[in-house]
Amino acid sequence: MPVRTRSAALSTAWAEFGPFLAFDAEICKVICSTNAIESVNARIRKAVQARGHFRTSRPPSSAST
Repeated sequence: MPVRTRSAALSTAWAEFGPFLAFDAEICKVICSTNAIESVNARIRKAVQARGHFRTSRPPSSAST
């Protein structure tokens, strides 16, 4: 990546990240933990979409009554 492109990317990223540093430490912890939870949720959604809700195409026998 050329230096000019890196510099432009860094300045764009810093413009978005800089205001985050103005928050109190406790708020930063909440934001970071919320991002981690959302990441886990996204992985779970992706796995469910890939293989479905059940291990087989048939629902459990208790659900069919």
